[in-house]
Amino acid sequence: MGKYEIKKVFIGIIIFIIVFGMIYSVSAETYNFTDTITPGGAIEIPKEIEQYSAQVESYLASKGPGKKSGTAQYDVRQLWEAQNKPVADNNIAYVEVAGQKRYLVALPTTFGWSGDYVDIVLSDGETVPCLIGDSKSDSTDDPYFYNGVFYGHTYSGKCDIVEFIMGTEYGDNYSNAPTDFLGKFNKVDKIANGGSYFLHKDGPVGLDGDYKIITPGSSGGASSSIDNGSSGNNSSSDSFSRKLGHLLRRGWIAIATLFDNDNTGDNASSIMISL
Repeated sequence: MGKYEIKKVFIGIIIFIIVFGMIYSVSAETYNFTDTITPGGAIEIPKEIEQYSAQVESYLASKGPGKKSGTAQYDVRQLWEAQNKPVADNNIAYVEVAGQKRYLVALPTTFGWSGDYVDIVLSDGETVPCLIGDSKSDSTDDPYFYNGVFYGHTYSGKCDIVEFIMGTEYGDNYSNAPTDFLGKFNKVDKIANGGSYFLHKDGPVGLDGDYKIITPGSSGGASSSIDNGSSGNNSSSDSFSRKLGHLLRRGWIAIATLFDNDNTGDNASSIMISL
């Protein structure tokens, strides 16, 4: 194959990479919201699980949730900020939807996705209305599994199911965290999902107390193997496309470098490009 034919092949490859890159750049910043659990469905916490009280994270922390654009966590944080960053007396961030205040929480993807309405029902019957602002992934450190289902993080040998998102600083030694309030969540009975806010902005669906108990990971329930939300509500196949996109982008850099070196006689190993 002569030099002219080789360049034609390279040009064809470049065109493919550019077209794929354009598609990839769009898909990487957008995602399709879906109801990850049938609205009105609830997942019960097995009685055998010994629970730990709720923990906290903060929007004001350096690694607080919702800072990466193109994710569902980011969109929830934008919703909170659009409502002037409301914070309850206990320092927990909340949003108001359809006249109801809902605490912002982090939950395992077993119970839903960022942006989902949830009712957390305690063993004494108290129902705490919330909205998922951050999704806990089973790929994190110390996940807690029971019968193959991801229920939370392992904390002091127990299961930490719920984390609340604070709208204030932690304070010295977490002095701003509402200890008494958090302590109630070591007895979670069930968590009901009311669908995604981004699909149901007029309020949750099916969160009327008459919940349908569903099996985690069934056709009506979310799977614990969903990605951790870094790309919004995307499937594992989308994660593969992202990796392929990064690979092709590196390929584009190598090809662009080759042509640049061929034209200039330079032997530089890389060039700065912008796609």
